[in-house]
Amino acid sequence: SYQGIQVFDKQTLKLKKKFKAGDNSGLAHNTVITLYQSSKGELWAGTKEGLQKFDEKLQKFHTITLPK
Repeated sequence: SYQGIQVFDKQTLKLKKKFKAGDNSGLAHNTVITLYQSSKGELWAGTKEGLQKFDEKLQKFHTITLPK
């Protein structure tokens, strides 16, 4: 997606929430290349600006800094 991440209600299919770069969500870039949900239920996003992990409690993404 080039418009960040949109979350829809499973039953009604209505938009529940948007995460976009520059808003309060912490998403680093609106170009999302991949999404992954781990077996522990953790949501990870690969964006044009790097890897991010979603904090469900805070409803924000945090950038994961990888060692060089």
